[in-house]
Amino acid sequence: MIENLSAFPHLERLVRIVRPPRAPVAAEGDWAAVERQLGLRLPGDYKALVATYGSGMFDDFLEFLTPFSRPGETLLDFGAGTMLNTMRDNRASGIDLPYPLHPEPGGLLPWGDTANGDWCFWQSDPADQPDSWRIVVNASRSEEYWEHDGPLTAVLADVLSRRVRPDFCPDDFPSDRPEFGTIP
Repeated sequence: MIENLSAFPHLERLVRIVRPPRAPVAAEGDWAAVERQLGLRLPGDYKALVATYGSGMFDDFLEFLTPFSRPGETLLDFGAGTMLNTMRDNRASGIDLPYPLHPEPGGLLPWGDTANGDWCFWQSDPADQPDSWRIVVNASRSEEYWEHDGPLTAVLADVLSRRVRPDFCPDDFPSDRPEFGTIP
């Protein structure tokens, strides 16, 4: 858990909306190694989010990926691997993608997904300013995209407080009292 939440005001707001677990799972690891593998720095609020919540889902619907989860389910394996490879295959088959894909300049980099199969990304532009990256969500089985100025913790707080109601969210999400469930 981050000691000084005031350094991340959107995370501080999120913690007031959804209580983090007492003992976050997969919340720590070698960030420098992860960033070397990706070839870019990750947003500070995301690192603080991972340290605060660890691996898990909001209201059994919205999951954010951590680099330190079980193999095959991490930010690197599932996000930068499976999700981006599927997007590349879609583009190669003629599906129009309005964004470049990581590691292309300004490319989408996955950070999460939903129980409905929506995929959530950062738009890594500019690459050297991760704290200013926009959030982009691709609705499941659709060529529609939803955007938010970010950062990630602002999106989560906005959506979980119902301040923002994206089209990709079902009517029952979030619940009146959103919860976070850990994923071992």
